[in-house]
Amino acid sequence: MNKNDLRYQKTDEAIRNAFLECVEDASFDTVHVSDICKRAGISRRAFYSHYEDKYALLAALFQKLKDDIRRELTPGIVEQMMAGDFLEPTRWHMAQVAKNRAIIRPILKLSRQAYIDLCIELYYDLPWSDRVADYDLKKKDPKVYLSISYLVNGMVGLVETWLEHFDEVSFDDALHLMTLLCEKPAAQFVNILMKE
Repeated sequence: MNKNDLRYQKTDEAIRNAFLECVEDASFDTVHVSDICKRAGISRRAFYSHYEDKYALLAALFQKLKDDIRRELTPGIVEQMMAGDFLEPTRWHMAQVAKNRAIIRPILKLSRQAYIDLCIELYYDLPWSDRVADYDLKKKDPKVYLSISYLVNGMVGLVETWLEHFDEVSFDDALHLMTLLCEKPAAQFVNILMKE
């Protein structure tokens, strides 16, 4: 079937929505293709004409998430990061996490590194590579690398914990903790990067 065909697209949307509902109700590990098919109202054959397995489905959803987040990362957010104002970029990040938690939670479980790489791309590579001469070279400097590693691993750890306790920790509380975690180290990163 042609991927541009409306029926194909509607089935694909039904599969993706059913998957997200299933992982909201249960963990990724316990969700089976048959669960997704039942919820989407499709046959297993229809599922497999779209995806090889649930891992391929998750990978496709993660790719869409990355594309969407890149598109939503506005120049204004980037400029605030560059100026050392981290509150709104942090709020934006946490809103992305809340909105996309059904995808992010299993990604963190299956490949924490994939999410770390996304954060490095969004908060370091995309904003800084065009604005700092020799950014790729400077990024290899141990002080810069340690700063990035510290910040991103802290961010990802906080996101993991928040998602595990999403119903118990408010958005504002999670945002406050993320801001406390990132504000001074992020400012230090900017200073280190600009001095080098």
